[in-house]
Amino acid sequence: MFEFSYGDPSAGDRMIDAQFATSTRYVATTMGGRATMFGVNFADGRIKGYPIGSTVREPNGKGFFVLYVRVGSGVGTHDYVDVGDGTVTDRATGLTWTQADSGAAGTAGVLTWKEALAWAEGLELGGHDDWRLPDAKELQSLVDYGRSPTTTGSAAADPVFASTPITDEGGFPNFASYWTSTTHVAEDGRGRAAVYVSFGEALGWMRDRRTGLREFLDVHGAGAQRSDPKTGDASRFPYGRGPQGDVIRIRHLVRAVRGGDVTEGAGEPPPAAIGPFRPRPVQRVDEDRVMERPDEDEDGRRGGRDGGGDPGRSAPPAARGDRRLRRRRTGRHLLLRGPPRRGRRRDLREPGGRSRVQAGGGPARRRALPTAPVGRYVSN
Repeated sequence: MFEFSYGDPSAGDRMIDAQFATSTRYVATTMGGRATMFGVNFADGRIKGYPIGSTVREPNGKGFFVLYVRVGSGVGTHDYVDVGDGTVTDRATGLTWTQADSGAAGTAGVLTWKEALAWAEGLELGGHDDWRLPDAKELQSLVDYGRSPTTTGSAAADPVFASTPITDEGGFPNFASYWTSTTHVAEDGRGRAAVYVSFGEALGWMRDRRTGLREFLDVHGAGAQRSDPKTGDASRFPYGRGPQGDVIRIRHLVRAVRGGDVTEGAGEPPPAAIGPFRPRPVQRVDEDRVMERPDEDEDGRRGGRDGGGDPGRSAPPAARGDRRLRRRRTGRHLLLRGPPRRGRRRDLREPGGRSRVQAGGGPARRRALPTAPVGRYVSN
């Protein structure tokens, strides 16, 4: 029905260069301050923010495919009702959602994809036990593109939903990403990854093409739809994956859904409310303070292919490794620089959450570690 073609490699395109523009602007910025538009890639199904205007690679601006639409029937509008039993019904779609997510006190927290499927299907709430993990289209419908952590201090979702705040891999206050039941099929036909939606900033370790430095940025925008391995060890991806170094977590939160109408009743009491979002003070690190990183290949991986090991989140550069780099903060992102230096390493923990790192037998230098565990889900 709709015309579509993949990118033409003979013309210098990648096969996935099939991005379509939308009229939706990101209320914040990506790539360290660039105005951004959300686009849809029909080659791989992903949704993300694209910087508007010229770039180093595309001085005339990036080109997009376009589909035009006439006035319709209000697609994307919602009519949320707080049922009062821990659930929210959208009368526009007929779907009912859990008001709190799996990060709420006393619940499951972050889960692998298979764990997320089982947790949702085993949930009993509001007098119902037919809950499930939403598919990509269902969960994407909850995104409120008028909100973001940096502009409204909230997740990109209607405030009727309780969204668990987190401390992200860079040590900043942020909001989480959520699993869907949709498998992301790779070019080889395998389904090793599943789709998630970022209701907080969609972060990545972006490499500057001119300097070679990596910057920890909001690379895709709150509301982006990406994919993660269904299982594996997140520490194998210390600099993320892909051209923008997408942060790989492997464990995400869950907001369960059920179809049809909900009969209002007493049901179970709603989960404990999560307090208002209060940004944590930014931890600043002097430029001369030293951190360590593991050796990596061009994809930012350590130790080979994903899979195996205990699932977990990718740790920040300040937490691990054998490669010496320097780090400084510039606004809302981190900048990593410095040549690799090999040598014997000792990591001596000291009271107060600090450590001394010594490499190659040289003098010990100090670096500050975040006061809260980086990458852990925390409530105010």
